[in-house]
Formats: sequence, C-alpha cells, structure tokens
Amino acid sequence: MSTVSFERCKDYDRGRLYDAVSSALEATGPLERILGKKGGSVIIKPNMMAAHPPHEHVCTHPEVVRAVIRIVKDYGSRPLVGDSPAGLIGKWDIDNVWKVSEIEQVVKEEGAEKVVFERHEIRKIPTPYLDKLDEHLITEYVFECDAVINLPKWKTHTYMIMSGAAKNLFGFVPGKWKGEIHCRAPFPEDFGKIIASLSHIIKPCTSIMDAVYGLEGDGPSTAGKIRKFGWIIAGDDPISIDTVIARLMGLEWRDIPVLKAAGENNWGEVDIDKVQLKGISLQQDSLNDILFPKKVVIKNLERFTRMIYAPTRVYPSIIQDKCKRCLKCYKSCPAKALQLDDNKQLYVDPKKCIECCCCYEVCISKAIDLYGGNKQCATSS
Repeated sequence: MSTVSFERCKDYDRGRLYDAVSSALEATGPLERILGKKGGSVIIKPNMMAAHPPHEHVCTHPEVVRAVIRIVKDYGSRPLVGDSPAGLIGKWDIDNVWKVSEIEQVVKEEGAEKVVFERHEIRKIPTPYLDKLDEHLITEYVFECDAVINLPKWKTHTYMIMSGAAKNLFGFVPGKWKGEIHCRAPFPEDFGKIIASLSHIIKPCTSIMDAVYGLEGDGPSTAGKIRKFGWIIAGDDPISIDTVIARLMGLEWRDIPVLKAAGENNWGEVDIDKVQLKGISLQQDSLNDILFPKKVVIKNLERFTRMIYAPTRVYPSIIQDKCKRCLKCYKSCPAKALQLDDNKQLYVDPKKCIECCCCYEVCISKAIDLYGGNKQCATSS
C-alpha cells in the first residue's frame, strides 16, 4: 500500500517549511528506505518550467528546494539539483531559468551541486508498450544516483488538466526530445500514456509537492490564477499523489489522461482505497470551488464526475502589445506553428498548431492568448 502524507504549511517561512517537509517525508517511511545508503548521491528535481520568479508560483519554490537539500545533507548524502526546462532553449535560456527562479542561489548557499541535464549523458530506454514512442531518452543522473527526489508544484494544466507529481518527471527528458514527443503524441490521451510510463521507469524514491501556493484555472503558467492550498504533500508513488489530488478536486482517476494510462497499465496506484492517507480528509478538505482550464468542461452525472475534452479549441495567438520578440515561443514550438510575418511579428498558423501550449509555457511576458481562435495573424490587446 502506498502512502500520501499532507502537512499544513501556511507560507514559505524557512523554519516552518523545513519542519513541514520533514514531517511529511517521515510519515511516508524511514529515511533509510527513502534515501538509501548514507554517503550516496541524491538527485533532486524541482519544477523549473521557465524563467519565472518565486512570487508567480509557476516553479517549485526555492525554499522547498532548500529544505530538501538540508534534509539530504543532514542524512549524510550528497544532493544534486537539476531539471530540463520547457522548450527548445540554449545555454543562456537555461542559466536564466536557474537565476530567475532563485533556485541557483539556494543551491549555491546550501553547498549542493547544480546539474544541467542537457549537458550530461542520456540513456535510451526501449518502450515497446508505447504506440507513439519507440524509446525514452532520460538523463543518466536518474540511473547514476542512489535516490531520486521529485519536487513538483500543484498546478492545473490547460493541456493535461493537472500538472502534478507524474507530469514533473517529464523534466528528466532533456532538451528538444520533449518537443519531439509532443509532435508524436499531440492528443492528451497519447501524451498522458507517455508521461505515465516515465513514472513506471524512473520510480522516484519520494515525491514532495510544493502545494503551499499553486495555480488554478489556465495553468501551468502565468495565465493561471494563484491559489493558496497550504500543504506540503509527500508520497512514495507519484501516481498515488496525483490520484489523491484529483479526488480532492472532484475528479476520478479516469478523468486525468496520465492517471488513466497509469491505471490501465498498472504503473502506479489509482485505487484511492489502497492509498494510506495521512493528515487529510477527502471529504472535509475537498476543493469544490477549484477553477479548471477554460477548455475543459465538467459535467456531474449523479455521483460521478466526467471530464469532457476540448469544447473550446486552444489556438494560441500573440498579444502584440505584450510581446517582447524574445522568440522563445518561436524556437520552442514543436510543430513549427509559430511564424514571423513580413514585419517580423509573430503569429500562429492554426493549421499547424497541435494545442500543446508549449508557447504559453515558455512565454514570460504574458503575451500568449490561449483562446485567440482561428486567426491567421496575431491579435492586439
């Protein structure tokens, strides 16, 4: 039986956060079982989606990273911190994500090791069980280190409904291969199966979710609405954590593409009755007022909740008054749907757009209108 533990934490106060993370982690089992042998190496993987500062609550808060680094060091092991941000980005972009998220500063202050997955070896993992993908390319750090700690952020997700513990594992796939996966699996059901398979392959020793603050509505980036949840959540199975979160939001595991794939392939526990819950009541702590992405409609049928996809198509358009012409969206679009017109202004070709929302994820200027509609040229605010 898997365990999911919730600890109340009202803010990112350093001492309070350390206590909450420690308590949530200890509730899932002894550190010897979680972290393995003392003196080993532990890879810590926060959500560093793009260059967003902590107050926007897009990335894992740096103080959560600090708390986990200290726990690993106190245990006697060597902490490494790394991620592969969204989009097709170069050296400057990667370094900027580290800087703006303030995770680099914490890593330096705590004496941990910063690792960039794009600058390390990868391992090819055959995936005969996936229709859309022959192999996964995963950073070798997953296999070199003695333990893997997954540090996701609680967010809704325009493409996948929610971005939780399992989705955060996508960051172990370095560089442009993430874009290739989006092209091969443009539909949520196919992409969800690929994400669920990562949970099956990587099997993090623990996942510790930053749910002090998160995003609802049109997450996982700045179009989402910041919401205070007030929790640190830990568990030994990322699928179980996401299953519990889905239930708190009024959903069943079959409503979430990642969880549906995991349940159908036995890649994690989706039976809520087989998950040991600590510090939470599914009835008393339910989030009946959670805001979902606009493209998703929920219909309540008797006692069951069913998710209906895409009553509104997501065809992003560029808000020219906000666009800074950094071209991150242009470079990151896996389908090459972002184009430059004769005036060097960006627009979205709706015939090429696969609705993956990668452009929206990497834009730090809030210049992407997800619901701009079928337009051959950019919109103006």
